[in-house]
Amino acid sequence: MAFQPLKTRLARYAIKQCLRPMIRWGDKPATRDGYSIVMGAPWMLRSLLEVNLRFIGQLDLTDLHEFHIVFDRTPRPGAEALMESARRAYPNIPLRFHFLEPHSGRIIERANSGAFYHAGCCLVGLKQCQSRYAILHDFDLYPLVPNHFDRVHQAMRDHVWRFCGTDYTHFDGLKDEDAIIGTWCLGVDVHWLRQTHRPIDCFHASRRHHGRLIHMDPFSSLQWRTPERGLTPPHDVRPYSHVSNLCSTALELEKGRSPNVAWRLHYLWYLKNLDAPEDAFLAMARRMRQADAPTLRVDPYEADFAGTHASCADALRKQLTAMDEALFGELRRGVLAFANAFEDFLLHFGDAAPIEREGEVVWSPQLVRAQRRTRTDEFQRQAQPTSS
Repeated sequence: MAFQPLKTRLARYAIKQCLRPMIRWGDKPATRDGYSIVMGAPWMLRSLLEVNLRFIGQLDLTDLHEFHIVFDRTPRPGAEALMESARRAYPNIPLRFHFLEPHSGRIIERANSGAFYHAGCCLVGLKQCQSRYAILHDFDLYPLVPNHFDRVHQAMRDHVWRFCGTDYTHFDGLKDEDAIIGTWCLGVDVHWLRQTHRPIDCFHASRRHHGRLIHMDPFSSLQWRTPERGLTPPHDVRPYSHVSNLCSTALELEKGRSPNVAWRLHYLWYLKNLDAPEDAFLAMARRMRQADAPTLRVDPYEADFAGTHASCADALRKQLTAMDEALFGELRRGVLAFANAFEDFLLHFGDAAPIEREGEVVWSPQLVRAQRRTRTDEFQRQAQPTSS
């Protein structure tokens, strides 16, 4: 459950008041067929941009009008080379690049808050959209099915929804019955939004819910007031890998703070070393196995994993397996060793207390070891060449 001191809430209110007169929709029409994608890109993680585009480049983008990438800073030197590299690598994606606008962008940079960066990028992208529908796409979400975006676009058209997505958010105690759609994949009726709401209305906000004050992500407050919203039908397979909080974790580390989800660093290392040789993964695995303390350097950051529950390694392995299979057709040996070593590291230095649900143990070190043997046997069996 998130808790925000009064000082933080007042500071955020003051920042929004400063931004209010600076942000406008403009007069660009949003009536074109198809849909646009809007993605905020952290400038500090710009080296990972092509990883995201690599997944998106495999999708069915037939109805995509434009893909708006908005860097979360005012214009920076060196951007042109990055943009040109992306355009050359992915000519099938209609890329358009933007930065935060000068005056409002400087205020957002001074705030140095993930929530303001996110909202600011979304608004710049939505302002540029010429299609009626747009889909807000998280920088740390990697689609795994060809129709990931098309399903959102189709559901919005069929139901005439103002908001549509793939999952409800449970942030700060929200439940499925609240029906607030997660912003990591959020379809928006852009034409309706510009006609009925101001840009400042899209920012994160607080509201009283079931007797307590909750803090909501950008666009969540608008959803409370908009009944025309819903989810796409569920997939039969994992539709995407979402490394949630990856960007905010990196931002907290840049500020010199200890993040709540330090194990996101292992996702960051994987993404930065995606095409590295197997030896790089095996070397990182050895470092974890040889560690003599819960503090671990995962280049370029260092974090303390003493309070991290060992079950987090299971989530990491499942996500990396899905991503590896999507890009390489299989889980590579080095990646498996990397995930297993992290599991062993947490079993030794982290929190390894069993987890029970409804009186049944669903996670324990004993279960981990048994599952590890099964996975290893399966992996070795699949790696063996078949006889003719």
